[in-house]
Order: sequence, then structure tokens, then C-alpha cells
Amino acid sequence: MSKTFTNKAKKRYEKSCEANKGQNEFYYCATSTGVTKRNLDLNSEYVFCQSCPEESKNNTIKEYKLQAFMIKTALKEAKHLLPIKGKEWMFLDAERNFAKDDLSEVGNGRRLDILAYDESSMTYIVLELKSKRDSTSDDVADRELLRYVSTIENHIEKANEFYSANAQNVKGYIVWPSNKNPEKNDKPWGLIEYEENFLDDIENLNFKLIKEPS
Repeated sequence: MSKTFTNKAKKRYEKSCEANKGQNEFYYCATSTGVTKRNLDLNSEYVFCQSCPEESKNNTIKEYKLQAFMIKTALKEAKHLLPIKGKEWMFLDAERNFAKDDLSEVGNGRRLDILAYDESSMTYIVLELKSKRDSTSDDVADRELLRYVSTIENHIEKANEFYSANAQNVKGYIVWPSNKNPEKNDKPWGLIEYEENFLDDIENLNFKLIKEPS
């Protein structure tokens, strides 16, 4: 039994989905206790923060901007598609905080960055966003994707009820800056790249699929 995909949590999620209809300024995020409002102003120093200045003073501000851009773009689309060229991934959720009991087999993780659904392949898509491309980011992304992909796989029937989906698979992707001399990556996750200096022109940010999950 899942303690994440409960009936109470589903009601909060449905409430957030209703609030997000036609939104361009804020993202209403379902939490374990209610619904919080996240700022989608890409020019704000508090983008995607809940009003915590400390959050915006470190490197996570870049990840917040990536997250905000993806969500803001998806909410503008009739089908809520994420801005990944060649893919029709429908945005479902962000900042999902899984119950500790659901994560017990693979350890406790942070909130899931972005969850999407590929209807054509009946697959949940887990995106782990990174503002840096180095061994530390790679290791962290590997652990987070393992936690969330495994957890959703273990509770996929409940997840389908929760999101009104019909998924049979779960895939994970690392989203990080491009590299002219890419290092060897033997992790099982897919790779999506964006320009490292994206903050200079975030409104025209492009994502490029480099590798599918193995």
C-alpha cells in the first residue's frame, strides 16, 4: 500500500490542477499538507521559491529557473507538453514529496523535480534537473533517479489511479548543461542537455535529447 498516492493526497493534487488552469504567473504545488504557490516569474530572484530568500542565494536558483521554465511552458500548452523537441511528454507533477515508507527500500530522497507522462508508450518520465555537469551532480542525479523510478515502479498501479494514467513503465532522465567534450556516461538514465549560459536568454531555452535510457 502506498502512503504517497492516497485519496487525501489525490484531492490536494486535483485541487492544484484546477488552480493551475490558465496559469502563467504561478504554479500551485500539491504538498503533503495542502497546496502552495510557486512564483513562475523567470526574472525574479525568488523564482519558484516559496518566499525564502536563502534559497535564491545558492546554485539551486538555476535549477529553480529550469523548473519554472519547463512548468510555465507546459501550462501554456493545451496538452501541457514539456518543451522537449521530438517528445510529447505531458507534465503531471513537480516537487512531489514521497512518503518515507514508500522510499524505504532505496533510502530517503529529496522532492522529485518533474514528473511527466508519455501516453504513446504508456511511460512515466522522471526528470532530474541539474545546473552543473560534474561527477557530484552525476552521482546525486543517479541516486535520485534510482529512488524515484524504483518507487514509482513499485507503486505503479496506485500512481495510475492517482494521475488517471495507464503507465506500464517508468524512465528517468538527467537534464544538465551541454558539453563540447562529453564524458563517458554508463548510467542507465537518459540524458537531455541545454545551453550552459541559458540564464542570458532563458525565454528561448532549448532542450536536446542526447541519449535514451538503456
